[in-house]
Amino acid sequence: MRVKKPLKTRFGIHYGKTLVGNVGSSERINYTIIGDSVNIASRLEGANKQFGTNIIISEDVYLQIKDKVNVRYLESILLKGKTVAIKIYEVIDLTKILQ
Repeated sequence: MRVKKPLKTRFGIHYGKTLVGNVGSSERINYTIIGDSVNIASRLEGANKQFGTNIIISEDVYLQIKDKVNVRYLESILLKGKTVAIKIYEVIDLTKILQ
């Protein structure tokens, strides 16, 4: 019997305006997502490795769901391409959302 290893993945979650859909021309079209919030989420996903975490959310997300999740404040970080640091949080427990 082969033992399956758990899938380890990381998530970066941010809240903001985005453009989602088919982008391109009649000759070449691509379904994609574009926007500053997408870039921030991607940077947060990458920050998980630095912090040894699996799910990092921005303060914008935290303010929307703070009564529904247990989090741990990590720190304020300056993301690449930004001039203002953002507060980030590790999601510890989703039990309240799943109820």
